[in-house]
Amino acid sequence: MSGRETKRPRIAGAAADGPDTDDATNDSPSDNNTTSSSSKKEKNWDASQQSKSNSTKNNNDNDNKIKKKKFDAESADYFVFHSPYNKLVQKSYARLYLLDARRRYQEDLAATSTYEESSTSSSEEKKQDDSPLKNESSTVSSDEDNPLSEWLDKPIEDTYSDKALEGVLKKLSASSFQKRLTDPNAASRDIGNTYTASVFFGLASLIDKAGGRGDLTPGKTAVVFSYGSGALATMYRLHVRSPTTQTRFTIPKMVSALSLSDRLASREEVHPSELDHALETRARMHRAGAPYSPVYPTVGRLFPGTYYLNGIDAKWTRTYSRVPLDAKMDKKGTSLAPPIVLRLEKRDEVSCPVTGKLKVLTDSEDLGTDLHIEA
Repeated sequence: MSGRETKRPRIAGAAADGPDTDDATNDSPSDNNTTSSSSKKEKNWDASQQSKSNSTKNNNDNDNKIKKKKFDAESADYFVFHSPYNKLVQKSYARLYLLDARRRYQEDLAATSTYEESSTSSSEEKKQDDSPLKNESSTVSSDEDNPLSEWLDKPIEDTYSDKALEGVLKKLSASSFQKRLTDPNAASRDIGNTYTASVFFGLASLIDKAGGRGDLTPGKTAVVFSYGSGALATMYRLHVRSPTTQTRFTIPKMVSALSLSDRLASREEVHPSELDHALETRARMHRAGAPYSPVYPTVGRLFPGTYYLNGIDAKWTRTYSRVPLDAKMDKKGTSLAPPIVLRLEKRDEVSCPVTGKLKVLTDSEDLGTDLHIEA
């Protein structure tokens, strides 16, 4: 609404050619109530539009402040990185400090060079000697106390595997890393590598931790950096804004819906043999083909709301089911492996990952006989 003329709505019950003021005071009670109610609606409407206008103005002011500042490793309040493991995230963020230092170094050199070329008289030379810009540039290029001085003008390719540089960058960025990446990395450090989902898992972690404390206020920003093992990467910046037209996706509501910390805390520690069962079953089903009905998972061991594969038909069409939101989970300690897997374990006396002997496991239609086929 900001920047536009706001038209006041016509008051209900007031005709264009209605009675004058004196006659209006003698109207029936119902007419007075209508006019009074309309005035209240008008005031409420104005207050609502003013609130939206102020919210939009605040959002625009925050955006303009961010645009004016040149981006560097400390521009955003938070950074969310693809995090297969935490050490890689730490190295990635620290690398930004080198890129920032090299950019500033080149900018200072260019500015100093331009200043010197414009100096043609002795008086101008004196001004040049007194110039803070030149002194700053000289400090950047020759200051032995600058921990990155030896890498500022090195070919960038020579810095990729430099262990000494890696240590310096890690030390320089340690404080900022702790401040800007602790919350986004909390979940991945707790659960491990989620591969493609890791960057968005980090965003969920940020919302859960910082949002849960009330720190994700309007004006705060988070840079998201997603990359893989190839040559492509994506970096973009998210802005926390005040709701204007919708209130469904607010930070508090996302925090409540995620309940990430509570859900992670509710996990159950299981015996390593459960992983053996799962890997062996996958090996047996490796050449099952279609149609295919998975023996995993045991539905009672899945969280309410979880989607799972129901089956694959002869045309390779997948169907999925969802655990009801009000479903009750099986008691902790119950085996994750379905009964058919446990029966085969006893029969084959095998409980280990793939040994090179692939078997196909399935149940007959009447579930009365286990079919055991060697591939």
